[in-house]
Amino acid sequence: MEPLTEKEIRSSFVNATKGDAARLKLPLDFAETPWEDLDFLGWVDPGAPLRAHLVVRREEGPLGVSLRVPAAGRTSAVKTSLCQICLTPHASSGVTLLAAPLAGPRGREGN
Repeated sequence: MEPLTEKEIRSSFVNATKGDAARLKLPLDFAETPWEDLDFLGWVDPGAPLRAHLVVRREEGPLGVSLRVPAAGRTSAVKTSLCQICLTPHASSGVTLLAAPLAGPRGREGN
C-alpha cells in the first residue's frame, strides 16, 4: 500500500462528519506504519475502543469507513470465527462484529 498522510486519512471517511474525522485518534504507532506490508489500514480507535476505522487506497483516492460495535452484544457459542477482512481464523473472542453507520442524516439517526 502506498503511504497515506494524516490529512488524506481524515478526509477519506465517507460515513463520518468532518468533526468526527478530526477527532478520531490515529493508531498509536502511525509513524512506524509498515505501508509496504499493508493492503489496507485498519485500527481500533485508542480513544474510543468501541470504534474502529478502515482505509483503503483506490485509484480515485483513499476511502475510509468508520465502524462501531453494535449496541447488542454478540452471543455465540462458536469456538472459532473467521475475520472476513483478513480471512484469518481466530478464537471467537478474537473477532468482533462491527457495523458501519450510514452517511448523512440516516446515519446520525443510528441507521
